[in-house]
Amino acid sequence: MTSVPEPATLLLPGWEVLRRDYIEPGLPGRVVVRDQPKLELFVDPGGLRFGATLALPSGSIVSPSPLTDIAIVEIRADGERCVEISTHAAGLFGTFYLLVVDVARAVLERSVPPITALEASLAHWRALLQTSALLSDEKQLGLVGELWLLERLLRSFGSAGLDSWVGPNNQSHDFRIGDIEFEVKATSGTRRVHIINGLQQLAPTAGARLYLLSLRFVDAGAGGETLGEMVQRIGAAIAPGDLPNFEDKLAAVGFRAGDAVHYSRRRRIADRARLIRIDDGVPRLTAEALAELPARFAPAGISDITYRIDIEGLGLEEGTTEFAAVVPSG
Repeated sequence: MTSVPEPATLLLPGWEVLRRDYIEPGLPGRVVVRDQPKLELFVDPGGLRFGATLALPSGSIVSPSPLTDIAIVEIRADGERCVEISTHAAGLFGTFYLLVVDVARAVLERSVPPITALEASLAHWRALLQTSALLSDEKQLGLVGELWLLERLLRSFGSAGLDSWVGPNNQSHDFRIGDIEFEVKATSGTRRVHIINGLQQLAPTAGARLYLLSLRFVDAGAGGETLGEMVQRIGAAIAPGDLPNFEDKLAAVGFRAGDAVHYSRRRRIADRARLIRIDDGVPRLTAEALAELPARFAPAGISDITYRIDIEGLGLEEGTTEFAAVVPSG
């Protein structure tokens, strides 16, 4: 079979480069794929939005986006009429990048008009997602972080540890055992910078103490573990009678055993976990915080927020007596 060389016209950076250099550190950036007609990628400050801008031929009509998490709008960029496609959903950035590549290839390699290419790609992706929805890389990492804590709670509390994993049941926090709640955040960045989704994620439930568990993972070779291997290893240690509960929780977060072969990225813990109690001095936005804004900012009109926090150096380090008092090692 004859291999087809990569077209020289497609100068898109790889996803890992975008993730490492712009999105995770929260740096704004613009990558010019083609000057004329315009085709650019962009990352907003804080890494809160990722998208692409394409010049529009005369007569093109921009229709509203058919997908909730993807915005499609007509803009003027550098005096040129363009279509901008973007998403604020950080968990979709990796998948959205593949959509952008699909559109860019059609525009650059086959001279398909941008709107036609975009509509065709969206139709293909919607059909694909209806048949099989794999976890994005960000969601895989988040699940790895939750399984890290689950494994320790299972060793210490058995079935009660599994029951404490309440995030899959649409609870406001990932774990609750007794009067202690845990929100687990995992990153592959060099600093402990985490994305917080919504005003409730760092707001303790009444009568509970909320802790943020910060975990850093790095890519690894033979010494690492895939998501599927981690699920299999933890499942082997669970009492047979609790396995249906474990499998139901995995299904609720989107993990299917049959998809494990697609999750080939191998990770290992980078350094010691850190545990931060959510109280005064911890960066966060909550409904209470918004209520203290002056009325001229109309805080009542703000319904949802996604933001990043840097908690480098805060909290208790794994291996200390204080850490073990909250998260027993088993």
